[in-house]
Amino acid sequence: VERAHGVRLKSGEAERLKVQVGSAAPGGPARTVEGAALDAADRPVGVRVGASEICEAIAEPLSQIATSLNRVLAEVPAARRASVQRNGLILTGGGAKLPGLAELLQSSSGLPVRVAAAPEACVALGTGMALDNLAVVRRGQHYIA
Repeated sequence: VERAHGVRLKSGEAERLKVQVGSAAPGGPARTVEGAALDAADRPVGVRVGASEICEAIAEPLSQIATSLNRVLAEVPAARRASVQRNGLILTGGGAKLPGLAELLQSSSGLPVRVAAAPEACVALGTGMALDNLAVVRRGQHYIA
């Protein structure tokens, strides 16, 4: 946004814009959204940002996520590999709701990828389970029932 429009987005605006019109897949609808920004003199200004600009801005971080995922998958022990290939991946957290992310990761990894029914709740529940079972986590056992 700074390069294209000569303004800096206010704190939290990049995330809000990504949630409103962002997508992991280029070529979606040509939508725009108004964002809050600051000009060179730090005066508040509005800026109109298109979905294609947001898609372009998040392309490199998404590519890094896909590359990292493939590195992790390459380290899955052979005994678990068949299960991962059969069951695939489940995306959790707020980022899981980014349109096109599951498809991007499925294309990159070759595995089935889906978004959890309540992705943000998964993070909170998992954190709570880990805290309730801190001794198990400290021993390095990462599966908590």
